[in-house]
Amino acid sequence: GELLAKGFAGCLFKPFSISELMEVSDRCAIKETPDGKPDFSALLSYGNEAVMLEKLMTETEKEMQTIREAATEKDLQKLDSLTHHLRSSWEVLRADQPLNVLYRLLHGDVLPDGEALSHAVTAVLDKGAEIIRLAEEERRKYEDG
Repeated sequence: GELLAKGFAGCLFKPFSISELMEVSDRCAIKETPDGKPDFSALLSYGNEAVMLEKLMTETEKEMQTIREAATEKDLQKLDSLTHHLRSSWEVLRADQPLNVLYRLLHGDVLPDGEALSHAVTAVLDKGAEIIRLAEEERRKYEDG
């Protein structure tokens, strides 16, 4: 804790995963999610931008694949834990809106009906695709720089 006392926001020991990074960023992130584009500023504040973005893209791609599978298998338990896991990451990117919708569906009093669920899942997958697309664009800036 002495670093925290000196005004550092947090401390990460390498190698670290995106979700550890997100947890630290999460404490510093603004909780507001305007319905706009994912915001990479928290992620990029650690430097090493191209690597971070690359990592975000790979992990998001894997996670979308897993969500797609869980949805296909109608494995609500798995979907729930994936949603939970992703929310902390996407909150930092201010992209957690669709995840919150899915989360509420999964935690409602009634079992979600298939259509509502598939809409919610599609929204999450779309947002995932958007994150990957924008991360790719963002990464190019650092490579051309």
